[in-house]
Amino acid sequence: MTTTLFIFFTIGIFHLIYQSLLLPTIRLNLRFKLFSLRDELRLLKHQKGDDLDDKVVYDLQKTINKNINNLAYIDFSTIYKTNKYFEENPKLNSKIEIRKNYLDSSPVSEVKTIYKENVKLFLLTIAANSGGWIIYIIPAIIIALTFNSIKNLVRKLVFVPEYDLDKIVTNSTAIKLA
Repeated sequence: MTTTLFIFFTIGIFHLIYQSLLLPTIRLNLRFKLFSLRDELRLLKHQKGDDLDDKVVYDLQKTINKNINNLAYIDFSTIYKTNKYFEENPKLNSKIEIRKNYLDSSPVSEVKTIYKENVKLFLLTIAANSGGWIIYIIPAIIIALTFNSIKNLVRKLVFVPEYDLDKIVTNSTAIKLA
Protein backbone atom coordinates (compact mmCIF):
# COMPACT_ATOMS: atom_id res chain seq x y z
CA MET A 1 0.00 0.00 0.00
CA THR A 2 2.81 2.39 0.88
CA THR A 3 4.57 1.62 -2.40
CA THR A 4 1.39 2.32 -4.37
CA LEU A 5 0.91 5.66 -2.63
CA PHE A 6 4.56 6.53 -3.26
CA ILE A 7 4.19 5.69 -6.97
CA PHE A 8 1.04 7.80 -7.30
CA PHE A 9 2.69 10.66 -5.40
CA THR A 10 5.74 10.47 -7.69
CA ILE A 11 3.53 10.48 -10.79
CA GLY A 12 1.64 13.47 -9.40
CA ILE A 13 4.86 15.38 -8.76
CA PHE A 14 6.10 14.53 -12.26
CA HIS A 15 2.87 15.87 -13.79
CA LEU A 16 3.02 19.00 -11.64
CA ILE A 17 6.60 19.76 -12.67
CA TYR A 18 6.07 18.89 -16.34
CA GLN A 19 2.71 20.63 -16.84
CA SER A 20 3.46 23.69 -14.69
CA LEU A 21 7.13 24.37 -15.34
CA LEU A 22 8.55 22.54 -18.33
CA LEU A 23 5.65 22.49 -20.80
CA PRO A 24 4.90 26.24 -20.74
CA THR A 25 8.58 26.94 -21.42
CA ILE A 26 8.67 24.43 -24.28
CA ARG A 27 5.48 25.89 -25.76
CA LEU A 28 6.83 29.42 -25.52
CA ASN A 29 10.00 28.33 -27.32
CA LEU A 30 7.91 26.66 -30.06
CA ARG A 31 5.71 29.73 -30.30
CA PHE A 32 8.73 31.99 -30.84
CA LYS A 33 10.08 29.62 -33.50
CA LEU A 34 6.72 29.72 -35.30
CA PHE A 35 6.68 33.54 -35.14
CA SER A 36 10.18 33.56 -36.58
CA LEU A 37 9.12 31.16 -39.33
CA ARG A 38 6.16 33.37 -40.22
CA ASP A 39 8.43 36.43 -40.30
CA GLU A 40 10.82 34.53 -42.56
CA LEU A 41 7.92 33.77 -44.94
CA ARG A 42 6.84 37.42 -44.99
CA LEU A 43 10.40 38.56 -45.65
CA LEU A 44 10.66 36.01 -48.45
CA LYS A 45 7.48 37.39 -50.04
CA HIS A 46 8.90 40.91 -49.75
CA GLN A 47 12.18 39.83 -51.40
CA LYS A 48 10.66 37.68 -54.18
CA GLY A 49 7.70 39.90 -54.93
CA ASP A 50 5.58 38.56 -57.78
CA ASP A 51 7.85 35.52 -58.22
CA LEU A 52 6.20 34.09 -55.12
CA ASP A 53 2.48 33.44 -55.54
CA ASP A 54 0.26 35.22 -53.01
CA LYS A 55 -1.90 32.11 -52.57
CA VAL A 56 1.15 30.05 -51.55
CA VAL A 57 2.17 32.69 -49.02
CA TYR A 58 -1.39 33.01 -47.73
CA ASP A 59 -1.88 29.25 -47.33
CA LEU A 60 1.47 28.72 -45.65
CA GLN A 61 1.02 31.70 -43.36
CA LYS A 62 -2.45 30.44 -42.49
CA THR A 63 -1.05 27.03 -41.44
CA ILE A 64 1.66 28.67 -39.33
CA ASN A 65 -0.95 30.92 -37.65
CA LYS A 66 -3.15 27.90 -37.04
CA ASN A 67 -0.25 26.15 -35.32
CA ILE A 68 0.46 29.23 -33.18
CA ASN A 69 -3.20 29.52 -32.14
CA ASN A 70 -3.60 25.82 -31.34
CA LEU A 71 -0.22 25.20 -29.73
CA ALA A 72 -1.73 24.12 -26.41
CA TYR A 73 -4.25 21.71 -27.93
CA ILE A 74 -2.18 19.63 -30.34
CA ASP A 75 -1.29 16.21 -28.92
CA PHE A 76 -1.58 12.49 -29.71
CA SER A 77 -5.34 12.57 -29.16
CA THR A 78 -5.51 15.21 -31.91
CA ILE A 79 -3.80 12.76 -34.26
CA TYR A 80 -6.36 10.10 -33.38
CA LYS A 81 -9.28 12.52 -33.83
CA THR A 82 -7.82 13.75 -37.12
CA ASN A 83 -7.54 10.22 -38.46
CA LYS A 84 -11.15 9.55 -37.49
CA TYR A 85 -12.25 12.82 -39.08
CA PHE A 86 -10.47 11.93 -42.33
CA GLU A 87 -12.28 8.59 -42.41
CA GLU A 88 -15.63 10.34 -41.96
CA ASN A 89 -14.83 13.06 -44.53
CA PRO A 90 -13.04 11.53 -47.54
CA LYS A 91 -13.45 14.72 -49.61
CA LEU A 92 -11.17 16.50 -47.17
CA ASN A 93 -8.22 14.36 -48.27
CA SER A 94 -8.55 15.60 -51.84
CA LYS A 95 -8.74 19.24 -50.69
CA ILE A 96 -5.61 18.77 -48.60
CA GLU A 97 -3.81 17.09 -51.48
CA ILE A 98 -4.66 19.98 -53.81
CA ARG A 99 -3.31 22.53 -51.31
CA LYS A 100 -0.17 20.46 -50.69
CA ASN A 101 0.48 20.01 -54.43
CA TYR A 102 -0.01 23.73 -54.98
CA LEU A 103 2.57 24.45 -52.30
CA ASP A 104 4.97 21.81 -53.67
CA SER A 105 4.71 23.29 -57.16
CA SER A 106 6.10 26.63 -56.00
CA PRO A 107 9.32 27.48 -57.87
CA VAL A 108 10.75 29.14 -54.74
CA SER A 109 12.67 26.47 -52.83
CA GLU A 110 12.63 28.47 -49.59
CA VAL A 111 8.87 27.93 -49.41
CA LYS A 112 9.40 24.18 -49.16
CA THR A 113 12.03 24.72 -46.47
CA ILE A 114 9.61 26.84 -44.43
CA TYR A 115 6.87 24.26 -44.94
CA LYS A 116 9.15 21.43 -43.73
CA GLU A 117 10.20 23.46 -40.69
CA ASN A 118 6.53 24.12 -39.91
CA VAL A 119 5.82 20.37 -40.04
CA LYS A 120 8.83 19.70 -37.80
CA LEU A 121 7.63 22.25 -35.24
CA PHE A 122 4.14 20.72 -35.39
CA LEU A 123 5.62 17.30 -34.59
CA LEU A 124 7.61 18.80 -31.71
CA THR A 125 4.39 20.35 -30.43
CA ILE A 126 2.69 16.95 -30.45
CA ALA A 127 5.63 15.41 -28.60
CA ALA A 128 5.77 18.23 -26.03
CA ASN A 129 2.03 18.27 -25.33
CA SER A 130 1.98 14.49 -25.01
CA GLY A 131 5.09 14.45 -22.80
CA GLY A 132 3.00 13.97 -19.66
CA TRP A 133 2.11 10.51 -20.92
CA ILE A 134 5.77 9.44 -20.97
CA ILE A 135 5.52 8.15 -17.41
CA TYR A 136 2.82 5.74 -18.57
CA ILE A 137 4.36 4.87 -21.93
CA ILE A 138 7.80 3.83 -20.65
CA PRO A 139 6.45 1.13 -18.30
CA ALA A 140 4.17 -0.14 -21.08
CA ILE A 141 7.17 -0.40 -23.43
CA ILE A 142 9.18 -2.21 -20.75
CA ILE A 143 6.31 -4.64 -20.18
CA ALA A 144 5.91 -5.20 -23.92
CA LEU A 145 9.64 -5.86 -24.35
CA THR A 146 9.67 -8.17 -21.34
CA PHE A 147 6.61 -9.97 -22.64
CA ASN A 148 8.32 -10.48 -26.01
CA SER A 149 11.42 -11.96 -24.38
CA ILE A 150 9.25 -14.22 -22.19
CA LYS A 151 7.27 -15.27 -25.26
CA ASN A 152 10.52 -16.17 -27.06
CA LEU A 153 11.67 -18.23 -24.07
CA VAL A 154 8.33 -20.03 -23.93
CA ARG A 155 8.63 -20.86 -27.63
CA LYS A 156 12.00 -22.47 -26.91
CA LEU A 157 10.71 -24.16 -23.76
CA VAL A 158 7.93 -25.86 -25.71
CA PHE A 159 10.54 -27.74 -27.77
CA VAL A 160 12.86 -28.68 -24.91
CA PRO A 161 13.10 -32.47 -24.63
CA GLU A 162 11.43 -33.93 -21.54
CA TYR A 163 14.74 -35.15 -20.07
CA ASP A 164 16.19 -31.61 -20.22
CA LEU A 165 12.96 -30.08 -18.93
CA ASP A 166 13.17 -32.38 -15.89
CA LYS A 167 16.70 -31.09 -15.24
CA ILE A 168 15.54 -27.48 -15.58
CA VAL A 169 12.57 -27.98 -13.27
CA THR A 170 14.60 -30.01 -10.76
CA ASN A 171 17.39 -27.41 -10.69
CA SER A 172 14.97 -24.54 -10.25
CA THR A 173 13.25 -26.43 -7.41
CA ALA A 174 16.63 -27.21 -5.82
CA ILE A 175 17.60 -23.54 -6.00
CA LYS A 176 14.36 -22.54 -4.26
CA LEU A 177 14.89 -25.11 -1.49
CA ALA A 178 18.54 -24.20 -0.87
